[in-house]
Amino acid sequence: MKVEVRRKIFSVIMAMSVFISALAMPVFFRDVPGAAVAYADEYTGLRVNNTGAINTRQDDECQISMQITNMRDAEFSFDGAKLEFSKTEGLTISGGTKATVSFASRDDQAEISFTVKANRFCDTGTRDYRLILTKDGETVYTSRYFSLNISQNIGSAGDDEINVNSADIVHSIYPENGFATGSGNSISFRVYNNGNFAIRNAQIKVELPEGISIDNGSNLKNLGTLSIGKSADAQFPILVEKDLDSKSYVISAELIGINNNKESVSIKKDFYVPVTGDGKNDEEPDSVGKPQLMVTDFTYGGSFVQAGTQFPLNLSLLNTSKESLYNVKVTISSEGDFVPVNSNAFYVDKIGASETYNKTVQLSAKNDAAQQTTAITVSMSYENADKEAFTSEDTISVPVTQRTRLVVDEIVPPMECYVGNIGSAEVDFYNMGKTVLSNLRVNATGNFDVFESNSYYAGNMEGGRNDSYSFTFMPREVGPMEGVITFTYEDAAGNAQYLEVPFTFEAQEMPVWDDSDMFEDPEPEKTPIPWSIIIAAIVIVVLIIAAVIIKKILKKRKERAFELEDMAFTAKDEKEEALNIEEEADAENAEYKSEDGESTEKE
Repeated sequence: MKVEVRRKIFSVIMAMSVFISALAMPVFFRDVPGAAVAYADEYTGLRVNNTGAINTRQDDECQISMQITNMRDAEFSFDGAKLEFSKTEGLTISGGTKATVSFASRDDQAEISFTVKANRFCDTGTRDYRLILTKDGETVYTSRYFSLNISQNIGSAGDDEINVNSADIVHSIYPENGFATGSGNSISFRVYNNGNFAIRNAQIKVELPEGISIDNGSNLKNLGTLSIGKSADAQFPILVEKDLDSKSYVISAELIGINNNKESVSIKKDFYVPVTGDGKNDEEPDSVGKPQLMVTDFTYGGSFVQAGTQFPLNLSLLNTSKESLYNVKVTISSEGDFVPVNSNAFYVDKIGASETYNKTVQLSAKNDAAQQTTAITVSMSYENADKEAFTSEDTISVPVTQRTRLVVDEIVPPMECYVGNIGSAEVDFYNMGKTVLSNLRVNATGNFDVFESNSYYAGNMEGGRNDSYSFTFMPREVGPMEGVITFTYEDAAGNAQYLEVPFTFEAQEMPVWDDSDMFEDPEPEKTPIPWSIIIAAIVIVVLIIAAVIIKKILKKRKERAFELEDMAFTAKDEKEEALNIEEEADAENAEYKSEDGESTEKE
């Protein structure tokens, strides 16, 4: 019986000890170093968040910032980082780390930035990507997948934004040497949208000279929506009537549509197309007519020209006549926004029949050039073989954009900056440029807490305007509180721009107020009791309770033993007393009998 009770008591104590030890072990041993880290673990060990862009547009770039947090009590390091996209066509990715990044303990953080550029013809939609970390060329971490949405670049139309409509039209013909009498001819056009707005309900309309018509069709074709940087094709079958003279004819192509501001768009271009007819031949002396020299194509190094910069203007001059032209002089002039770097004129001694001559002229856009599409006049003078003088003139258009210039004042620091207390700061900013800053947005981030959004949307900010931005914060710890104010906006070309202004405030402990004059003493500050002390106290209390229980059990067992022993002694005494009484009775009887015998004898 004693052994069984002791065994049960010992089992209860051991079970309670194991349970308490299991609770206390994470507290006592959670900071023990030396735990092994599986670097190539795909989803654990580190936490990766994208704190940058999640959307971008065609012909634009965005900043993707990956914040990496160490989630283990162990060291971790890497010396390489890259973004791995599921589809990289049309994307240019740059950035990453250039030095070894090391984490010494839990909650250490690092941020790595990448620049992702989507080209003008990049496919729209969602692209999945993940972060790959390497060390000495080996992969040590692979994050989960994130998403970047690429949308169509259709421009940004603000009420005060200047609309830059620009398009280029090129053509090709079949047969390549010129149209012939009858059917089987065709002319194709390719339209490029070089402006900063999409052209909706775009159509191309063809105007033909007398004797040339569309072969069983319409002279108008729909192109749909022509996005920024996109192109569209249209083809028209051509019928050349009989008895048409053999010479070059002018065919006009006009692009029409509406932009994002619901304004009409109309861009027209003329093309000279040779025709071999069965009428009079323009090679005969009496049918030569006036020889034509014209601008058939031009480029200026991009989709627009930045004010205050130089740019190359490449001209393609076509001699549309059947004879050579001599002593060609070309003069370039504008409305004053463009000035030549060297000379505004050049000379060509000869351009052969149906020959194209290419020339590049360096021009400079003035700093104060208006943000608009500016016309450039190309004036040409030349002679034929008979020394007859001729002139012609063409007009081309080049869009100009102004450089953005956002100026930010010094950040006014707060008068007081205490840990756990809400503070605020303010900064003024100015648009010192000549162009509108569209969709201007300001936000402040850093090692502080916020209880409401710090984001401020200023909208469209015209040149010469100013505004201010204020934000709130709550410091987390004593010492430098670092942060950055980020300005994001779009320039006139619809490209996203970023400006970051860092700041540092010194955070202090909240001062303790002297309440000695108060009637009531302040309550002492309650210091939280460590879990290790709490669990140790629980273990001691459990052991004390167990000892008290065992002591009570042993005491009861001892008292019970004493009771049994007393009962045994009492029974023995009663038995002995009964025996003594019996013996005394027997003795009395014997004595009585003896006395009876003696009395009998006497009688």
